[in-house]
Amino acid sequence: MAQIASAAGSDTMTIREAALRGEPISDTFIVNNHSHLGLYYGFAQPAPDADALVRTMDRVGIDQSCVFSSLAITADMRSGNDLSLEAARQHPDRILAYAVPDPNLERQVRDEMQRPLAAGVRGIKFHTSLHDYPFGGPGYVPAFELADKHRLPLISHGVDSPDVLRRTARAYPNAHFIVAHAGAGRRHPEADPTYNVAIEEPNVYLDTAGSVAYYG
Repeated sequence: MAQIASAAGSDTMTIREAALRGEPISDTFIVNNHSHLGLYYGFAQPAPDADALVRTMDRVGIDQSCVFSSLAITADMRSGNDLSLEAARQHPDRILAYAVPDPNLERQVRDEMQRPLAAGVRGIKFHTSLHDYPFGGPGYVPAFELADKHRLPLISHGVDSPDVLRRTARAYPNAHFIVAHAGAGRRHPEADPTYNVAIEEPNVYLDTAGSVAYYG
């Protein structure tokens, strides 16, 4: 298991040990791949703004965070994406803004994805369950095409099935697909069928954020 230096500099420990001791990880560059920005009814967030996020990053030793607006996911695609872009402007070396398409507004998605892309967005976020829309549906096609054209990461909360994920990854080989919360809702997360897709397809990755699995 990889060892890291203690913040005190006196010994080494694993990343898990550092987390349990509440020590920041200082000698490894760490990117938080999955971070929500703003208020959301399902989260307890006393300070949900970008400044508070950066303070938390400093406390635990995270160098950069990929952020997506909860407002864009739940209610207002354009205004929410603006919040993410503003957070990245405020903290350009720490926050990487991701754009969120609302596939239910299919006619607006292409223009809305182009707008934040021109402003420096670094990736795309899907939330199929809150948008109540299938990963393989036509409303997501403009976002798939942009991710493929610009070689962007695309993280999705929900991918329909391993077969749909595999077909989509092969159809857009330059996009980098990230399965959010992979295995996180299972008692035995190693049984998640998307694992095999990540092994077989070079542009599919697994995200372990927010796990509620029995074994972590």
